Formats: sequence, C-alpha cells, structure tokens
Amino acid sequence: MTDSHAHLIERIITWAETEDNIRAVIVTGSSTRGPDAADRFSDRDVEIIARDQEPLLADDAWIHAIAPVWVALNLENDPGDFETRLVFFEGGRKVDFTVADRSRIDGMLERGRLDDLYERG
Repeated sequence: MTDSHAHLIERIITWAETEDNIRAVIVTGSSTRGPDAADRFSDRDVEIIARDQEPLLADDAWIHAIAPVWVALNLENDPGDFETRLVFFEGGRKVDFTVADRSRIDGMLERGRLDDLYERG
C-alpha cells in the first residue's frame, strides 16, 4: 500500500471510530494480498459494516468527512447486492466503498465459510 493509500485508510478508520453506526471497516481486494499485488494506481476496496445502512446510503456527507472528494458515484448493483460508492479522493486515490449491515457477516457465519471476496483478500 503506498503512503498516500495508507494515509487514506487511516483517515477512513479514524472517521469510523467516531461514528456509533459503524461496526467494522474491512479492507479487501488486491491491496490485502501482499506488497506486490497492488500498484500505486490500484484502488482500495473497503466494506463499511453499519448497524443501519440507510443513513449512509441516503446522504454521502460521510464520504466528504473522510477527505476532500473529487467524484463520488453510486454503482448500480444487482438486486440483493449491497450498495457501492466509487469515490475519487483528492490526489486521484480511488476507494470503492461497499455499505453493508450485519447480515453480511451473519451470512458467512451461517454458511460456515467466507465469501469469495474475503477468501481472495
């Protein structure tokens, strides 16, 4: 993870620690697969596990509280998928946020295995 990406992840965690609604921040994707898996141009994939997803989905102010934003897009998802925000922060650093609730984790517990996304990193 480059310094700028590491700093951005730290800012995400700092923001989450101040929010009672946030239960977990989980970094997935190529940046978690080792030092050579992601380059400086790779985005970061972050899951936000919230008690209640709706406030985060209804208002993107939380994204702007993390760092200055250039562009934030709502990704169209398949029915039943958790919603995703594609965000370019100042400096061109991109983070794909998936906003989920506890059912995301509970589903894996019930199946007795991690989702493929978590298995890959």
